[in-house]
Formats: sequence, C-alpha cells, structure tokens
Amino acid sequence: MSMLAILATTGLLLVKSEPAGANIVIEGVSCGETPRLITHLSTNHQHKIVLRKAGYMASEFKVRFDGRKPMVVNERLVLDSGVVNVKSEPQGALVIVNGVERGRTPVSLTDIPKGRTTVKLRLDGYKDVSEGITIKAGDVLSLNYTLEGLPGTLALSSVPAGARFYINGEPRGQGPLVLADVKPGVYEVRAELEGFLPETRKVSMDNGTARSEEFRLIGNMGSLEVRSSPAGAQIVLDGRNVGITQPYSEDSEFSRYLHIPNVAEGEHTLVIRREGYGEVTRHPLIKSGRVSKANVRLKRVFVPNVELETATGNFRGILVKNEPDYVVIEVSLGIERSFPRSDIKKIVYLGK
Repeated sequence: MSMLAILATTGLLLVKSEPAGANIVIEGVSCGETPRLITHLSTNHQHKIVLRKAGYMASEFKVRFDGRKPMVVNERLVLDSGVVNVKSEPQGALVIVNGVERGRTPVSLTDIPKGRTTVKLRLDGYKDVSEGITIKAGDVLSLNYTLEGLPGTLALSSVPAGARFYINGEPRGQGPLVLADVKPGVYEVRAELEGFLPETRKVSMDNGTARSEEFRLIGNMGSLEVRSSPAGAQIVLDGRNVGITQPYSEDSEFSRYLHIPNVAEGEHTLVIRREGYGEVTRHPLIKSGRVSKANVRLKRVFVPNVELETATGNFRGILVKNEPDYVVIEVSLGIERSFPRSDIKKIVYLGK
C-alpha cells in the first residue's frame, strides 16, 4: 500500500490535559504523556482513550475522526483526593491531619485521602480544636476556626489584708483569694476596705497565664466632733445613731463635743434631733487624718403634747410641770400658764 493510502486512513489527534504529564492509553496501549500529537489512529473507527496520572482519577473518552480534520482534546483531570484550606483566628495554629503535622494556618492541604479524616489545630495558650470531616475525590473544603483561649489564674491580695474584691463590678470575695478559670481579656479590678480609699486598676489576662496583683491601700479615715445647743440632742450620721450630746456645765450654752471616730473621707449626712426642737441637717466634709467639727444651734418648735379640759375651756400646750396642786403648760412658744388642779376636769396626752 502506498504512503498516500496510509495517510488517507489515519487522523491527527492532539491530546492535552490539565495538569500535563498524564499517560495516554489507547485501546490498552500506552502512547506517551500529554501533551502529545497522535498520528496513527485510523479514521474509520471510534477509539477509546484513557488518561492516567498519579494522584488523579482516570479520565476516559472516545474519539471518531471526521476525515483528516485534526482533532484537539483537552481533559481536565480530577484529583483522586481532596484539598482542605484551613484558617484560624489567631493565625499560626499547627494543623495535624490524621496524626501527621501538615503546617500552620493559614494553609492549603492537598492530597487529603478520600473518606473520613480528622483535622486538629493546636496553638500554645489556646484549647485544641478537633473535627472529623468526610472527603470525596475532587472536594475542595474550607475550614475556619476561632480558637478559644485557655483560662488563667488570678491571685488578689491587699495591704492591709482583708479587702473585698470586685471584678467588672461583680463581688468576688474577700482577699487574699485565688480566682481560677479566668478567661483571656482585660478586667477592671477594685479593692475596697473600710477606712481606706478604694483602688481600681485594669488587669490584662493572657491565655493560660498565672498572675498576682497586690493592692496597697491608702487610709481615708478622719473624725467628727459634734456639739449642740441645747444638750441632749440625738446625733445621726449617715442614718446611724452615734450618740447623744451631754451637758458641759450648768451655765454653758453648748453641750460637750460628741467625738465620732473612724469616719470615711468625703461628704456625709449629719442629722441632729431633740424633742421640741426643729431637726437640723448638715453635710460635713471629712478629710483623712483630720478632725472636723460641727456646732449646731437648735431652734425651739411649738408642738403641743397635752390638752387640759377645764371649767373655762380646753387648752393645748407643752407640759412643763405636773404637780399635785397645779399643772403648768406652755400654751405658745415661750409663754407658760399655770392651772389649779381643782379646775382641771381631764388631762389628755397627745400623740399617745
């Protein structure tokens, strides 16, 4: 047969693949690797072609020539494994696939075998993450993880000892104390102790760390001395009864000073009360290490506490004397009147 006859019965086939380098098998015979021009195939038959490349699934197709018209085949090969892209926040976590270390995030992992696969992330100061995934041939998966920091330990103490501690406004107990399982972050820690200024500071906790904080507190106590005119007044400081003023001498207008120790620095509410007198409220400002004084003059008020029923009428006033022969009442502020016992029909004590 002539050369022209042979050329007339064979076709031109350019076989390409992505990626290149695939073995070309035509009807069971290896014909080289892609890309390759095949010139010996008959134009009178359909031909079965298989491309094989390590790590990829075999690609099978058939061709039939249209006379001597050249043919081009470009096959995209499919991985016989999967690809897993792994990211984490923060970055830098070690990625372990089926027990084998494969790099640090962010990382693209190829050749992940088909089937069930375990992916684990590990980073100092953070909890390990482990997840089982199922891979099919040609899969491309993306995994994104936010790592959870390991808790730390915070030890709190004060000088002097015994301060109460608050974290972000929540009471946590009296020191010294040790707080476990403190998550990473910035906390506002406050120490309070009676007689001392409270101290607040920011404490930053890193992942899995142990930290100690000592609060050296500064005293904030002063004292208050109160005297009244007249004596016998009840003294109330910030809602608490602290004593009664005592007479100084018979001819003294004011009482002795009532000493109130250990009063915290700052403004306070002082109330002075005595029956028959108007209540007085002051707001003394106490300074640390200082003695503050309050001199209070009370004003009489007319509040009747007795009513006398007599032959000539009823009289209300403040009882001054209650003698066997007579009764004296203050009928108005500063004015007293005496009533013989014989004229009194009835005595009614008001407010009782």
